[in-house]
Amino acid sequence: MDKMDTFMVLLGVVGTLCIVSMYLAIQIEKISVHNPIYSWANLFGAVFLLTSIAYDFDSADIGGVMIEAIWILVSLYGLFKLYTKKENKNDK
Repeated sequence: MDKMDTFMVLLGVVGTLCIVSMYLAIQIEKISVHNPIYSWANLFGAVFLLTSIAYDFDSADIGGVMIEAIWILVSLYGLFKLYTKKENKNDK
C-alpha cells in the first residue's frame, strides 16, 4: 500500500468517525439536530467517505457512492434550512 492508498483509507476512517460520532451524540442526547455541528460533521464525513470510495472505484461501489451523495445532499439541505431560518429570525 502506497502513501496515497494509506491516506485514502485514513480519510474514509475519519469520515466514518465524523458520521457515527454525530449519530451517537444524537442518540445519547449530547447534541441537537439543530446544532450546525451536526450537519457540518455529516457533510465532511460524507465528502471524506465519497472521496475515499471514488479513489479506487469499481462498479461494486455504486451503493456506497449513492449513499454518500445522498448524505451530502441531505446535510447541505439541513445547513441551508438552518442558516436561512436564522437569517429570517434576524430579519424580524
